[in-house]
Amino acid sequence: MASTLAHAFTAAQAEFSRAAPLVQCLTNIVVPQITANALLAAGASPAMVDTPEEAADFAAIASGVLVNTGSPTAAQYTAMREAVRGATANDTPWVLDPVACGGPAARTGFARDIVAHRPAAVRGNASEIIALSGVSGGGRGVDSTDEVAAARPSPRRRSTTRPPLSTPPVTSPPAPVRWWRFPAPGTSLSPTTV
Repeated sequence: MASTLAHAFTAAQAEFSRAAPLVQCLTNIVVPQITANALLAAGASPAMVDTPEEAADFAAIASGVLVNTGSPTAAQYTAMREAVRGATANDTPWVLDPVACGGPAARTGFARDIVAHRPAAVRGNASEIIALSGVSGGGRGVDSTDEVAAARPSPRRRSTTRPPLSTPPVTSPPAPVRWWRFPAPGTSLSPTTV
């Protein structure tokens, strides 16, 4: 199992480096340099294009978009909406990182609004995922107060079918949280429901 996972990771990393994706990052003020450096180290080309006037146009040409709600301003909320609009209109995959979702009402409402535009993935801690799904209020700021198991769907809500490629790991509330696993080596990188 470990060698299978290692092989899959190595193959995915090689494909990622070969593609050298252009990644638009709309992120919080704490991490732009860290995010850019991590993407550069992985072989991507980061672009911190987060102004409302440019966000949609850039999302249209990017390989992917990151929307991180960590320290939003009014202008950033607008830019994030524009980037999601541009990404969606051009089939550009985008990732939602709903930082502190479930805390401030405006941030929670914003995250719940944009998740309806079907991100390719949602990256969050257990409390953020639970709050995004509308099940409960959320954590303590950016810290999770819930165990990961609490964010997993119950058996009655668990999907048993393979989703289409456009289905994100988390869908608009109150749909269930979906978990994804790495595919077997030699198969496409399309996700499967666990």
